Amino acid sequence: CSEKFVTMATRTRQEYLKDLVENYSTSTQVESGQKFWKKHKDKSTMLRPRFIADACQRGAILWQVILDDRGQSRQVECYMGISTDSLVLIEERSRQIVFVTPCKYILGWCALTNGLKIYHHQ
Repeated sequence: CSEKFVTMATRTRQEYLKDLVENYSTSTQVESGQKFWKKHKDKSTMLRPRFIADACQRGAILWQVILDDRGQSRQVECYMGISTDSLVLIEERSRQIVFVTPCKYILGWCALTNGLKIYHHQ
């Protein structure tokens, strides 16, 4: 099942790139001459990088969930936490990490009547 979603994600990325090249590119050449930049910038005209508070926040949003562990045919009471960079499942009783993955590896999710399926890579 995992290979299916990896293939789907790869195909989707390739289609997006193909669409980008076909519909949003130009054949006009860009001059690389010095007229487009100055050697010395004024300190008054230099832009400061914008501070993005959300990217610097620590912690996670938590939900109390029941993990359906089909590998061991049991249900586990867990906390599911989502932060800016990770998704984690922590067993309530033992406080041990059951599952953790970077958010960039989450391919998608499917809302069920009383649950959520999360599809991830690696």
